[in-house]
Amino acid sequence: MNPLNEKSVLETIEYLELFGEHRMARKLMREFKDQIRESLNKENKMLKKNQVFEGTLVAAGWDRLDHVNQSSLYTQEDEDILLEHGSGIKKFTPFLNQKVRICGDISTNGSEERRIIVKKISRLLHGFTSPRAKRVDEFGNLILPAA
Repeated sequence: MNPLNEKSVLETIEYLELFGEHRMARKLMREFKDQIRESLNKENKMLKKNQVFEGTLVAAGWDRLDHVNQSSLYTQEDEDILLEHGSGIKKFTPFLNQKVRICGDISTNGSEERRIIVKKISRLLHGFTSPRAKRVDEFGNLILPAA
């Protein structure tokens, strides 16, 4: 749904309530909610589950203090795909500027912008997934088992 259209609908509902047209406002609100549900269903249809991508994890956004708050995967096909990380960016900072394999769901919108909803990330060493990839210290260095 267009944000401008959404704002105008909500303003109209507010004015109807203000002028005592409660029945009309409730009807408009129901139609508005139905329209939002339909658009969410369309988005969910454009979701591909359990996809695997390989590439380099790069920073894609920074906050006011110049801390990375968004990352993306730069693939071998020169494609830059934004990542959505539900657990926060801190889990991903040790992997920045590293070759990684990402497993997750990929969603696309109408303008063909793709995003990966990350489920699992692992570092690639020499083209193979390392079993020790998740074991890193606070500086991003691999923790190797004692010999």
